[in-house]
Amino acid sequence: MAADGRDVTRRYTGRVARQLPLFAYGTLTDEALVAGLLERPVRSEPARLLDFELLELEGFGYPTVFAAEGEEVEGKLYGGLAQEDLRRLDAYEGVEEGLYRRVTARVAVAEGEPRESFVYLVTERTLGRFLR
Repeated sequence: MAADGRDVTRRYTGRVARQLPLFAYGTLTDEALVAGLLERPVRSEPARLLDFELLELEGFGYPTVFAAEGEEVEGKLYGGLAQEDLRRLDAYEGVEEGLYRRVTARVAVAEGEPRESFVYLVTERTLGRFLR
């Protein structure tokens, strides 16, 4: 949610209708880790997640992003992901268990207009469990 109350994310609720890249800001910025998870080589490019800020919450142990209008988060953008790749990444991030959720958000790369990508956001359930 942006400061003015606008929802700047949309929850992904179905199969990949179109191929979106994935923006990574934490452990998934490690290409070797991602390649191991996907069991194939991967490539990424520098990107910025728009209208979010990166926070490291005490007691949580992992960086996470929260909506913040006008802010940007540096990270990496992975393109060319297949449905099986996203399934594996969802499993790594604990989507089925409700730890994170995959949503769409706007990203910018060095050249070109901002575009949509997937990004993993921590769930309130997870925050509540770790930040007691």
